[in-house]
Amino acid sequence: LLSHQQGALDSIEFLLPQFCHLLIHLAPTDGGEAEALERFVLSVCQLSTHIALQYFWFVYAALEENAPKRTGRAGATLYARCASLLLHLEQCVVYGAGASVERTEHDHALMERCVQVALQ
Repeated sequence: LLSHQQGALDSIEFLLPQFCHLLIHLAPTDGGEAEALERFVLSVCQLSTHIALQYFWFVYAALEENAPKRTGRAGATLYARCASLLLHLEQCVVYGAGASVERTEHDHALMERCVQVALQ
C-alpha cells in the first residue's frame, strides 16, 4: 500500500523524528505499543532506503547523546534501547521482513555488553 503512494511516504518522513523519539523513550514492555510502532517504522524502512537512512541517523544521534561515558549510568537504558533499535534496523534492511523485533536473550546480553564497553 505505502509503496504505491509517494504522498504517504512523504507524510511518514515528516513524522519520522517524532516516531524515533517515541521508539527511543517508550519501553518495549509498555503494553506492546513500542513493538507495533517499531514494526511499522521498520516496514517503511524496507520500502524506502532514504527513510531507513534518516531513521538510522536519528537513532544514532540519540545513541551518541546517551553514551554512558557522557551521561554516566543515567543514560545507560536509553543507550541500550538505541543500540537495540539500530540492530533491528540493520537486521530488517539486510535480511528482510523475516527479521524479528522481539528481544532475545542473546540481544539482551549483547546490549548489556555494549553498555559495559561504553562505560570503560
